[in-house]
Amino acid sequence: MIIMIGAAGRYLDQHTEGNKFWLNICNSDTKKPKFPMLLQLQALLVGLSSMMVSISTSHRTQSQELHVWHQIINWSIAGFSMVLPLLSANGLLSRLMSIFLGFAPTFLILSIGYEAVFYGAFALVLMDWIIFENTLIYSSKVKRLSSSFNNMEDNAMVDGRYLQLSDVRIPLTFLVLFNVAFFGTGNFASIASFEISSVYRFITPFLMAALLIFKLFIPFLLVICVFSAITKLNRLPRLGCYFLVILFSDVMTMHFFVLVQNTGSRMEIGNSISHFGIVSAQVVFVLLLFALTNIYTKDIYIGSVERSSRKAM
Repeated sequence: MIIMIGAAGRYLDQHTEGNKFWLNICNSDTKKPKFPMLLQLQALLVGLSSMMVSISTSHRTQSQELHVWHQIINWSIAGFSMVLPLLSANGLLSRLMSIFLGFAPTFLILSIGYEAVFYGAFALVLMDWIIFENTLIYSSKVKRLSSSFNNMEDNAMVDGRYLQLSDVRIPLTFLVLFNVAFFGTGNFASIASFEISSVYRFITPFLMAALLIFKLFIPFLLVICVFSAITKLNRLPRLGCYFLVILFSDVMTMHFFVLVQNTGSRMEIGNSISHFGIVSAQVVFVLLLFALTNIYTKDIYIGSVERSSRKAM
């Protein structure tokens, strides 16, 4: 499923040249990837990670100790795959697809079942979000360009603009998807319910908590990378959007603070406190992940319908 999504993104990126609707996210003027066979290599790593999951699971089922070279291969696949997105082209779709394929092997090795399907389905939702935002931008540009071709300076898209009320949808959508990424693969508040076999493929039993938390962060990284790309797509100030995220996070924190219970069962009291704590810590995690994902998204190039129209004229 993950390989098919990556192949579909690659096909879309290469077969939309000249189509103004896809010009913003599939731009042929971007720099070429530093490694021509990058997609094939990333697909190969996804396949290898799936094979290593099968081998590790069979050893675990037979109560056999995992060989050291199995762990070395798993660590090598996970580390090498996360570096490859930096070698991809800087077009929006090509870079995001490379990030998706780059973190897939690590997520697959740390998965034990349905999480792998969640990863692919979640990527499709994020892709729908990008297409939705691109549709809004394209519609507004077409209206602006069709109204007047006499003054191209007035119609040109500036490099940045102020936040508007309609832009609130972007931070709100980000918060919804951020929480889906957090709780989509289980109840993190009950961390004792994790399956040891997911981290057994790397090391036993040390560093288990760090690996589990990193696994939870991978969907976060996808959401924040898409969020950063959309702010560039809309020419929005990234810092202003982040402040809106903080504002809405504080509102959620106040909401869950009111819902904290001191009566009832231990489960009800514990869940109310854990939900408040998770939302309170969300702001700090978002800030750290923004700094991390900036390594992957800082050089994303966004095309423009207006530039294409000026070239044609």
